[in-house]
Amino acid sequence: MPTKSKSYAKSSRCWPGYEPVPGKSEHEEGSCRKKPASRNGGKEVSRETARNKQISLGGKRAQQAKTKLPA
Repeated sequence: MPTKSKSYAKSSRCWPGYEPVPGKSEHEEGSCRKKPASRNGGKEVSRETARNKQISLGGKRAQQAKTKLPA
């Protein structure tokens, strides 16, 4: 009879869609939390587009974005 070579070890202690909470032990209440939803729906975002948007918003971050070279 052939032996099973595939390992069935869990890669994460949490259910799919959840992530471990730092500082909590396994099986402790509150040790997993729901993963945050992506803000952009998983779409690719151009770095240059994001940089231009940051510059148009103004403020301290806009000044930092202006000093960086476009990718």
